[in-house]
Amino acid sequence: MGQSIESVEARVRAILEELRPFVQKDDGDISFVGIHNGIVDIRMIGECETCPNSEATLKRGIEKVIKEQVPSIHEVRAINLNH
Repeated sequence: MGQSIESVEARVRAILEELRPFVQKDDGDISFVGIHNGIVDIRMIGECETCPNSEATLKRGIEKVIKEQVPSIHEVRAINLNH
């Protein structure tokens, strides 16, 4: 509690940077889009856009880690900025 939105965003961005190599090894990538009301929006890029396992990667991997390390976050969702 009491964390500024800037510090929450900085922590989320740092976590995503730590996770990116794992996604990139499968020819995908992730990028931070924004945070609002405890929800982190990310963009799934490359193979992640069409991979049938991307939802599992998002929810059981990325979201789980972020929620464990940043308690004020209660959801991580992928948005597609191109459509």
